[in-house]
Amino acid sequence: MGNTRLCTHGRPEAGPEGYSRAGTLRSATEPIDDTSTGKLMEGVLAAFAQFDSDCRSDRTRAGIKAALEVAESASTSSR
Repeated sequence: MGNTRLCTHGRPEAGPEGYSRAGTLRSATEPIDDTSTGKLMEGVLAAFAQFDSDCRSDRTRAGIKAALEVAESASTSSR
């Protein structure tokens, strides 16, 4: 399994809890179809994509929090 390139086709719809979901998932390199194996592959790839997105969000929030703490400490020390 080399690099997997994924593309969603279809119009995005509002999903549960505000998440966006697309009509279908297509891979240029992996066989994702309506078979049980294809459905499993789609689920695994979707889970890793969600995990990656959540990790990015966590790092972004942590970075913003750290930047705010630095700015706050700098403004209190300059008084």
